[in-house]
Amino acid sequence: FGSECGIAKFDAVIAAAEICEKAGIDTMSAGLSIGFAMECFEKGLIGLNDTDGIKLRFGNDEAMITALQKIVNEEGFGKQMAKGVRSLSEGIKGSEAFAMHVKGLEMGGYECRGLNAQALEFAINNMGGSHSSYGFPVYGELAKGSGKQVKGKGKEVKESAIGRILRDCISVCAFAKATLTDPQLPDMVSSLFGEPWSVDDLNTVGKRIMCLERLFNMREGITREDDSLPGRLLNELKPDGPAKGVVVPLEELKDDYYAAMGWDLATGNPSDELLDEL
Repeated sequence: FGSECGIAKFDAVIAAAEICEKAGIDTMSAGLSIGFAMECFEKGLIGLNDTDGIKLRFGNDEAMITALQKIVNEEGFGKQMAKGVRSLSEGIKGSEAFAMHVKGLEMGGYECRGLNAQALEFAINNMGGSHSSYGFPVYGELAKGSGKQVKGKGKEVKESAIGRILRDCISVCAFAKATLTDPQLPDMVSSLFGEPWSVDDLNTVGKRIMCLERLFNMREGITREDDSLPGRLLNELKPDGPAKGVVVPLEELKDDYYAAMGWDLATGNPSDELLDEL
């Protein structure tokens, strides 16, 4: 609600988060949906007749709260915003390039131009534009200063994803990775099952889960083409910051990832040989 809607008033951001908490809706999806509507309004793609008279401009905290309440109540324009960015964009001509979602899930967390592993995670994530369900590769990139590299990012995202998936399976906090390291996980699992597990055993389980998720999406028609990002990240040069002038080299990154996973480069899906192996 802060950065996505241009709101600098902390009390307004907290109020919006509290409304979401009480209504049981996601703060990221709600905030991005309102921020997207604000950009559409400022670009003249929608007007007051569309927004129920709300002046949806960046920085207008009262408009943000009013829009959020309409989302919660599914009232007027809020009913459209409640469907999320992808659905909203489909009804607003000229908005697709800056509709910040992947596979229908709003992209929270990070500006990923200049952070190629994070950009790749957004694109290939089986659940869509999640910033964290495949780990937090952004932290490693920032620490190493390696964000603009391409080669090796597939392996980086694969390892990040497996680490997060294993912690989800064991039910430990993802933020505990610094203290609960990968070499410690086999001891936990071995104690649970009463038989020895190795790091390699666990990594195989993580990779198997990633392949099973992909097979589900494959059944539903997902292909390499769907592992994409909004046009803004692919075609618009980043206007400022350390990564000024950068876009995401997505096709190269996807090739690197599929190769690291042992998936088919043309379709982006697991090969029969890999599935037999797993």
